[in-house]
This record gives sequence, structure tokens and C-alpha cells, in this order.
Amino acid sequence: MKSSSPLDRFGEIVIHNLRDSPIEAAELLMANRVIVDKDPQLLAMQDQLAQLGESQRELIRQLLDYTSTVAIHDFLSELQHAAEDNLELIIDDVEVIEESDGIQNELLEEDGWIERFSRYNTMD
Repeated sequence: MKSSSPLDRFGEIVIHNLRDSPIEAAELLMANRVIVDKDPQLLAMQDQLAQLGESQRELIRQLLDYTSTVAIHDFLSELQHAAEDNLELIIDDVEVIEESDGIQNELLEEDGWIERFSRYNTMD
């Protein structure tokens, strides 16, 4: 979904880069679909992940979902606090933090950024 408002464009960037990208990287490792022959630590991790059962992989997915959501929420809360000290986040001449009643709340609302922009929503 392409976003239209500057606030939603910011949300889409946050969700894609801080949530979906790390979850996708983990999914690819768990599916043994990453070429890791030059990185022995990554190869060992991929080998260990390949030995996990599906319920263990699902637990990892849920953990990634939860921890990424917490990290993004905390990051957005810090942006909100910093805006009180004159931090500005401008997209297309719009101060996006001021466009929201609480930018951290944009993440989890019923029709929030995760719901609208994420490819991964395992916390349902």
C-alpha cells in the first residue's frame, strides 16, 4: 500500500526498514535461503536454525515481532519527547510529529502502521 500523507510515508519507511527487513532476514536464514559461505558465524547460525522444528521457528517469529514492535515504539516515543525540545521531522514541508496526537500510537492503532504497512503481523 502506498501512503499518501507525510506522516504515513514516514510510518511506511519505519515499518519497512525497522520491522519488515529484519524479520525477512530471519525468515530467509530459517529457510536456509541465504548464501553465507563467506561468514562462518552466519553459516553456523543458519545450520542451527535449520535444525529447529516449526513450533520453535514460530516462536522466533513471534519474538522478532514483539521485540521489533517494542524497539520501534520506544524509538517513536523518544522522537515525540525530542520534538518537545525542538527536534523536527519534516517530510514535504510537513512536521510529521506534530501531525500526530502521539507518533508512537500510530504504530499499534487498529488501523495503525503495522496493520497497514507490514508484511508480517504474527501478534494477531
